[in-house]
Amino acid sequence: MYRATDACYEDLAAYISAISRLNSRIKWPLHSYITCKSVENEFTLLKSFYMKKQTGMSRSGILVLLDSIQDYTQYRTFVDLHSELIQVCIKLECDKVGEGPYTFFYFVYKNQFQAIDLLNCAAGIYGCFGENTHKVLEYLFQLGNYVTADGGEQINAGKFTDFFLRRAGIYMEGFQNIRQMLTNVRLPAGCRITEENMVPTIGDMHGHGKIPYIIEIAKGNYVYKPRNMRLDCLIMETLSFFNRFLDEQFRLPVLDINLLPDFTGLMQFALHAEEMDRVQAEGYFLKFGALLCISKLFGIDDLHTENIIATPEGPAIIDLECSLLSGLIKKKSIANDNLARVAVAFSEKNKENATFLVEGHIQPLRVFGSFILEGFSHAAVRCQMHKEELEHYYTDLRKQPFFYRVVPIDTSQFYTYMYDIVSSCTDSRQIEIILGYVFEDVVDDLCIKCCQTKEAFTDCLQTDLLVQSMYSSMFWGNIPLFQFADTVDGGGNIFRMGYLDGFPIFKAPLAVDPLKQLVAEFSEQIDWLASEEALQSVTELIG
Repeated sequence: MYRATDACYEDLAAYISAISRLNSRIKWPLHSYITCKSVENEFTLLKSFYMKKQTGMSRSGILVLLDSIQDYTQYRTFVDLHSELIQVCIKLECDKVGEGPYTFFYFVYKNQFQAIDLLNCAAGIYGCFGENTHKVLEYLFQLGNYVTADGGEQINAGKFTDFFLRRAGIYMEGFQNIRQMLTNVRLPAGCRITEENMVPTIGDMHGHGKIPYIIEIAKGNYVYKPRNMRLDCLIMETLSFFNRFLDEQFRLPVLDINLLPDFTGLMQFALHAEEMDRVQAEGYFLKFGALLCISKLFGIDDLHTENIIATPEGPAIIDLECSLLSGLIKKKSIANDNLARVAVAFSEKNKENATFLVEGHIQPLRVFGSFILEGFSHAAVRCQMHKEELEHYYTDLRKQPFFYRVVPIDTSQFYTYMYDIVSSCTDSRQIEIILGYVFEDVVDDLCIKCCQTKEAFTDCLQTDLLVQSMYSSMFWGNIPLFQFADTVDGGGNIFRMGYLDGFPIFKAPLAVDPLKQLVAEFSEQIDWLASEEALQSVTELIG
């Protein structure tokens, strides 16, 4: 088993020998001025990295790459890149099978025949992302909780490298398309967007290699989201509308969104506050209580620890694509899995977007429970006072054109299915079985969300398109993106269109959710929010 150790004399001798062999290959006939010493001097950082505490796999990977370089062009590529490559590190400690940390050179060792392919791939990434190259590589080498380009001892690692290379290719294609689209966008401050101020995030890839990018400018950053942002705009407008009913100390932050012609958008960047004093924290949790009220009333889901940003102005929501979910609105409970994760993050003192230090420590929610309950109660009472206005607003909101995201199975489960498909890439029968499991899981959930029997739902479903689109997404390393769009006709009937990565996969009438019933359920929730049962539900969430 390979353990991380400092290099010994034999290891150093192997490195110097590899440098000498490299020098012999690249200096003749055009570069005779290159000496073994000059080559070694080019890799001062690499040598230092090699000599420090590394696993045998990472150290061997360095030797493999040095021995794989056959010409001066490849040599110069490695010279230019190696300072980025030595920063790639996934899982600082050994994992349960005794491997790790996973460095770039670990993957080279596991995929020795594709060492130059990995180097050239990194070079392409470096050309676009410069000093962020190591972060992009770390992102691409990971697949949810899995590490790619590594099939383990029992699986052909080459298939994982092939998967990594095509995933990296689609990632770069997505970046190029987004960069070209943003070329002519002028931000409010008059700044233009260039590849130099586009910083990649670690968001899941959707729709042909597209991820969100942070746009860094001097007068305040933005986040570009490569998806339909009309619902985000509508819910931000809803927050503004809701704030009108609240006293100032309970009002929630509202982020600016610049909607682009293709309905993608640039959202104002919310800066996370790592620490607040006690007075600021008390004010924050008053607003957090109000957030629990409005998120329940307007069916805002996906409020986990990454999508709520703790700011001095209050909790800022940065992802609103899972909103107006009727199932969440009519549920008689405040708590859900995502909000529970926020509560756990505070209890376990985890550093997340949603958490922050108070007096040097992350405090459990119960420490500020009275403020959360006060904020929730204030918002609930104001909803009662303005019930008729809210009902009219919700009715009009439901008639607006928008897409909202649905998550039929957990994203981590999609990554598991993706990993299984890569593992079975040469076994078509096994892939067919895996896709069958994915199909059943997805359809079972979509039936519930559409209030349809499975038989009725499958009658209006384009089954082949659904299966093929899911397979295509996972083949390229993308998470399939499911969205609904509801159309209200003149009689108040609702027809639900389902989309996968932008392609329509079904159209179904809602059997039990016409507009009149949705508004009735909304009105019922306004009453419920002011009940003792709702207050008790908040208390249970706080812990």
